[in-house]
Amino acid sequence: MKTIHALVGVCLATTLFVAPAFAGKYPQDHHGFFIGFNLGAGTAQIKNDGESSDHEWGGAGNFRLGGAVKNNLLLGAEFTGWTKDMDGSTVSLSSVLFAVTYYPTDEGFFLRGGMGFGGSHFSTDVAGGSKLSKDENGFALALATGYEWRLTKKFALGPQVEFNWLDIGGDLVDTANFFDATLGFNWYW
Repeated sequence: MKTIHALVGVCLATTLFVAPAFAGKYPQDHHGFFIGFNLGAGTAQIKNDGESSDHEWGGAGNFRLGGAVKNNLLLGAEFTGWTKDMDGSTVSLSSVLFAVTYYPTDEGFFLRGGMGFGGSHFSTDVAGGSKLSKDENGFALALATGYEWRLTKKFALGPQVEFNWLDIGGDLVDTANFFDATLGFNWYW
């Protein structure tokens, strides 16, 4: 896990220092369709029956697609997830959202918010080589911010931080949240 944290840190630091040198030649043009994904790491906490788990580090990712309403306002669908494997067990949290991305300036800074469905997934290995699993679903909210450097006319790269809150109300999870730092790869047409 320390290797993942170090790799994410190196990728984000490289992006912050190298990408601006290649950026600036292309304007932040958001007209039409977009698609993107993010990869990184994050920390999650689960609450059930009044008890809270410790914050656990795991892998995080994001996939989104949609279209521009105006140059500084994008609407889309977004899938965000966090997962961790622990001694034959897997814990995953995810959200599927309707998201709005707003660029308050002509630069690459953005704010994103979304709401939709959230879910938790637990699976564990049991004797005999089989698995037991449990999925629960509920409501999700997310807030994100970040910066994009337009490296080509259609491609942008940049860091993002995101917070997801899930209200599941299930047997294993009442509420959960995860916070992640990722590197985003975005294409605009």
